[in-house]
Amino acid sequence: MANWTADLRVGNPVVDEDHGRLAFLINELTETVAARRSDRVMCDLLEELLAFAGEHFCREEQMMRRARFAGMARHKQQHDELLKELRLLVRAVGSGHRRVDEETLDWLRGWMAGHVRGADREMAAFLRGEGATVDMSTVA
Repeated sequence: MANWTADLRVGNPVVDEDHGRLAFLINELTETVAARRSDRVMCDLLEELLAFAGEHFCREEQMMRRARFAGMARHKQQHDELLKELRLLVRAVGSGHRRVDEETLDWLRGWMAGHVRGADREMAAFLRGEGATVDMSTVA
């Protein structure tokens, strides 16, 4: 399970809410694997995870761009790499060449926890501490 604990909060309500949704989707995928549901169900969940991750990353990147966050290129590269890997996974599962297993779930949970505790915390600290003003109501 992707445990959504206080140490994964970055202090930005929009980002934290998105992270909670990502953890929920990873947990849904974990339950689907445990129940040995069909590849189609797994693929649907992966596609939902991919779509939501893309939306979330766009929100973060918009905040970083508006705040002129110097670490944006490195942060965006991490986003792009995950999206690429998720697209490959969706294709492989959708074509029947791969199933989601514990190793895949561990990778997803590890990526999320590492990214949140590292790059996202750095971004959130910048947004809070450097006087960057981002109107959260305009971040879609």
